Amino acid sequence: MQLVVAIPDQNQLTGAHAGRWVLFDARGSVLREGEGEPASMPLAERIVAVVPVSRMVFIETALPPVGDAKRDALLRYAIEDKLTIDPATVHAVVLGRALGEDTANLFVVAAIDRSWLRGAIDWLATAGRTPQLVVAASEGIDAVGHEWRVVLAGRRGFAKRPDGFVYGFDADANGAPPFALSLALREMIKLGRAPTALAVSADGDASALVSGWSASLGVPIRPAAADDTTLRAPHWSRLRANSPANLLQGEFARAGSRDAWVQALRPALYVMAAMFALQWLGTVADWWRLDRQRRAALTAQEQLFRETFPQAQTIVDAPLQMQRNVAALRRERGMAASDAARLQLARLAQIAASEPQLKIKSVEIDGRNATLQGDWSAATLPAGMRERITGMGAEFESTGLAGGTQGIVIRLRAAP
Repeated sequence: MQLVVAIPDQNQLTGAHAGRWVLFDARGSVLREGEGEPASMPLAERIVAVVPVSRMVFIETALPPVGDAKRDALLRYAIEDKLTIDPATVHAVVLGRALGEDTANLFVVAAIDRSWLRGAIDWLATAGRTPQLVVAASEGIDAVGHEWRVVLAGRRGFAKRPDGFVYGFDADANGAPPFALSLALREMIKLGRAPTALAVSADGDASALVSGWSASLGVPIRPAAADDTTLRAPHWSRLRANSPANLLQGEFARAGSRDAWVQALRPALYVMAAMFALQWLGTVADWWRLDRQRRAALTAQEQLFRETFPQAQTIVDAPLQMQRNVAALRRERGMAASDAARLQLARLAQIAASEPQLKIKSVEIDGRNATLQGDWSAATLPAGMRERITGMGAEFESTGLAGGTQGIVIRLRAAP
């Protein structure tokens, strides 16, 4: 469904201001219509906000042949000399190229007061009716061919060219052609871009204006149906959010689409937030458990250090102090750390010497590792000797010896 809302022509919009609205179904048929405050309007998948033409200024200006992004950046400066107010207070969008000969670099630009547009969007968004499309009221009608469409509504009216340019004017109380419309036609006739006819629709009978205006304006005039200029016009259901006439571009495009994106991503954001919270709690729990184990290990190290070296007065780094004290004791007893493997090997050789029938074939020392190889076999190696060697942390491995006999290799690693 689509809700089309006419924004009231008020300087300051509040929730108390009422606006006309029409609700369309998916096929473009009118379901309901009414008038009221934004909070009383029906909800819909898409909301179109219609801005009064009197709130907008349409400009025809030359723009350099650059990309869309750079063109939009230069737009404010390009229309500066055509505005009577500070360009910084204006929001402008390019509707398209101007139609006619020698108009290759001419573009039609729609400009509107930035603060008023922000207030109009907030007027709807505060009640939960954020618009996805904001256009001028002139977008509700089509100007086709080389005709201009003229719409009279009470004391005000506008004329729309096929390229989207709109002339706003005040209707003459005596029924004479509006001066602004006459001036615009004379200018276009001078440029060779005059319309072939004016299609006029009014609140009352437009045929009464045809004869009087034709003679004054010098352009053929015909009456047009008035029902296609209202919010009920089928043209509103054909507008799309990517239309060039959509005022929600630039800074307003982000603001206008933010709530819709948040609504669409809200479930995923909730899941991500829950996963992050669980991950954070798990990390904190792991950190607490590891910190507790670390403190318990440090306490045990300090206790062992105090029991081993009761004369120590201060403990700063128990493992480092333990290593240094052990190294000092080794030096006092002539036991260098680099000779640990040799000391173990000497003990191993002493055990092997108690069995004269066992012969040592080779001895290798690599750092803290010692390897001893002999022509022993599982049958010739006494059980008592095997237990004594195993008690030193040695490993046994059967291997083949020269002559096809089986031997045993003993490997051990010296204790630190």
